[in-house]
Amino acid sequence: MKIMHMLGILVLVAALALLALGGVGYNGQRGLLDAIAAQVISSDALRNHMQADMMHDALRGDVTAALLAASRQDAAAIAEARSALGEHATEFRQALQANRKLPLDPALRSDLDAAAPALQAYIGAADQVMTLAETQADSGAAYADFTAKFAQLETRMGAISERILALNKANRLKAEQDSHRVMWQQGGAVVLAFVCLALAAGWILRSVFGLLGGEPQLAMSAAQHIAEGRLDQPIPVAAHHARSLMAALARMQRDLRERLERERSIAAENLRIRTALDNASTGMYIADPDLTIIYANTALRTLLQAYADDIHACAPAFDRSSNLIGQSVSMLEVGNAQDAEIYQRLDRQDSAQRQVQYRAACITQDVSAIRDPAGAHLGFVCEWRDRTAEARVEIDVADVVRSAAAGDLSRRIDSAGKQGFFLQLAQQLNALLDANAVSIAEVSRLLSALADGDLSARMQGDFHGVFARMRDDANTTAEQLALVIGRIQQAAGSIHTASSEIAAGNSDLSQRTEQQAANLEETAASMEELTSTVKQNAESARQANQLVIGAAGVASQGGAVVAKVVTTMSGIEVSSKKI
Repeated sequence: MKIMHMLGILVLVAALALLALGGVGYNGQRGLLDAIAAQVISSDALRNHMQADMMHDALRGDVTAALLAASRQDAAAIAEARSALGEHATEFRQALQANRKLPLDPALRSDLDAAAPALQAYIGAADQVMTLAETQADSGAAYADFTAKFAQLETRMGAISERILALNKANRLKAEQDSHRVMWQQGGAVVLAFVCLALAAGWILRSVFGLLGGEPQLAMSAAQHIAEGRLDQPIPVAAHHARSLMAALARMQRDLRERLERERSIAAENLRIRTALDNASTGMYIADPDLTIIYANTALRTLLQAYADDIHACAPAFDRSSNLIGQSVSMLEVGNAQDAEIYQRLDRQDSAQRQVQYRAACITQDVSAIRDPAGAHLGFVCEWRDRTAEARVEIDVADVVRSAAAGDLSRRIDSAGKQGFFLQLAQQLNALLDANAVSIAEVSRLLSALADGDLSARMQGDFHGVFARMRDDANTTAEQLALVIGRIQQAAGSIHTASSEIAAGNSDLSQRTEQQAANLEETAASMEELTSTVKQNAESARQANQLVIGAAGVASQGGAVVAKVVTTMSGIEVSSKKI
């Protein structure tokens, strides 16, 4: 028979065999599809339940955050916790509702229905604690009730989790059993087909086998594994079958596995990057080349909510409830007009920085271009850094320093509302001003006392460093001045005593001179009376008279000199008293 006839017979036999294989495969595939569908349902139920369990813990975290914010009296944080509570409660309800819509077994559906009232009570207790935190009221009893509701719901969620896990395990075991059953059924059918075909196509089998590169069931199993995404199953390929179907399947499996590994690596990397961006403390958004926002992290949304009124006043298109994704970056620009200059700069360089003032809010924006390895422009990333507190501190410090330079040491930096470095800066600068003010006030008090003649005044206070040296030097100056004035007063007293003694001696000398003059005058008179009797002594008497008159003149001149000395000493005494 010609090869075509043999091939025809072979095709006929193969058709019958394939028909049988098709029936077996169809039956097996239908069973596998049913098992896969059940596995998908149980996986969806498990995923929804895990989401609900996460929201269960997230609600408790929101309540705890609100209580912590209430202890700090942070209204913004309480409002943020309230918003998060609403979102998490909604997601909790949606997750449970999604499971209730799935075709699950009656026992599990009954548990889900029973969990709904417990969930509502748990959310109500959380809302009550949140309300008390907003009003700064005592929330101890309400929090205890909330904790009890949490435990009750935790018990029900645990029971649901056990049922879902059991269902998932049962479906997985059934899928594995069905897979093995189908594999055995198909293997048996293939063996039977080979037995039937061996008589009719023995001589052509080697050629066909060479084209297949292995057992047909292996090729089909490999193809099925590849179709199901199970790329870890080894596909044996003989060295002389390098151009066979099995070799092609092996290459396809290897290529798909490498591609999936690359895609998973890229997906994991993208997930890590997105998670890092979501948890970054710096606000940022990413825009495409058309300046449309495609991503905004949590820090940016928080910053926009904090300064929503200020930003809206400068950019009217922005609203607190606006969804940033899909919006143009001009929504956040002052006047809602794009800053063409900064984007032109980004065409020439990779990054640019600017400072934007939204009324009281001061924001530093770092804009960077995103390019692929070839340099093609993919978009922009803009980082927002809040400099409002820093700018306010700069203004406060400048005002205080300017006042201090003008001699006003009474100004201080208000430390209310400041934290971290800015609080330390305010406190330390205020302490420096206090130290200067106290030191200068003490020096001023000491100088005022010295100006009023109080030489006992001293500079008091516990000073350090240059202020301590200034205190010691000022007190030493006052002490030395007191010693000098004391010495001057002592010298003036000594001068006064000496002048008094000189005045007394001069007075005594004057009296003695006057007495001598009187005696001389009497002697002169006697001599004149004796002139007539002692003629021979006349000339001598006349000479004696002249001497006496000269002595009287000398005595008179001595009295005048003594009087001048007394007057001079009196002036010295008055000047000493003034000193």
